[in-house]
Amino acid sequence: MKYDPLFHSRHNGRDKTVEVGHGMNGNTCGVSLQYNEFQRTVIYAVSLGGDTDTIASMAGAIAGACYGIDNIPAEWSDACEATHAAMQLADKLYEIVSAGHDVKM
Repeated sequence: MKYDPLFHSRHNGRDKTVEVGHGMNGNTCGVSLQYNEFQRTVIYAVSLGGDTDTIASMAGAIAGACYGIDNIPAEWSDACEATHAAMQLADKLYEIVSAGHDVKM
C-alpha cells in the first residue's frame, strides 16, 4: 500500500492526522484507508478547524475537478444543497466549451 503523507503530517507541532467521529484518530481505528483521494482531501480540510465549511467546500471543488465525479460518493453529493442545479450548470458549461464557444464573464 502506498504511503500517504496526508495522514502523517504535522502542523504547528500538533499531529494533523485525520480525526473521525468524536476525536478518534482515523489511523488508529483503521478507517482512513477506506477513503479515496477526494474524501481524504475534504476530511483533511475539515480537520484543520477554523472556517471548515468554506475551506472544505473549496478543497472539495478543487479535488472534485482533479479526481473526477466518480470519486465523489453519492451519499455525500445527495446530502449537499443544490447538487442537481450545480450539475446542470456544469453540464451546460461543458457543452459550451466543448462546442468551441467563447465563455464570457
